[in-house]
Amino acid sequence: MFTGDGEFKTARPKDVVLLDGIKDWMNQHEEHVFTLNRIQFCYGRLEYLRMPECNETDKLHLKNLSKRKTL
Repeated sequence: MFTGDGEFKTARPKDVVLLDGIKDWMNQHEEHVFTLNRIQFCYGRLEYLRMPECNETDKLHLKNLSKRKTL
């Protein structure tokens, strides 16, 4: 899931969604039902592992994307 003003330079991969489309995406996957506790756990893990929002993080992200493009 992507938030903010990030833009894809290529076609968005399957099952990568923007924040405003998450509800529709989840409704398409009703066979996978998560408990509120599990969702909160996953959210917490993502927040814990998330890198800080700063220019250095942006530069590192672009560098990693560039590496993936050349593989």
